[in-house]
Amino acid sequence: MGRRARPVRIAAYDFRGSNEDDRWNLASTEPFETDWSAVTARCLAYLCLQHSDVQDKGLFERATFLMNLGLPRSDAAALLGSTDESLRVTLRGKPAKKARSEKQDK
Repeated sequence: MGRRARPVRIAAYDFRGSNEDDRWNLASTEPFETDWSAVTARCLAYLCLQHSDVQDKGLFERATFLMNLGLPRSDAAALLGSTDESLRVTLRGKPAKKARSEKQDK
């Protein structure tokens, strides 16, 4: 009964770039390091989206724009207020519809 549990630290940001052991060691008392270059890249991608012509287009076009800037699909989905799985289905479904419509035209 006299033993105290170690404090648990939970971070609210990505752990990309850290190894698997560090990622799930929530009882660690060492401070987490933030990859500020990734944060800056996401901010710049968001600003580029807001100041482009793609801003007024659909989810497919905006997601493609962000991924062409170098963002992973999961980060593009988060910026667009969607989920990674939803965006995966949306991006996969668009070219298939074009291919079917081209076959129907012939």
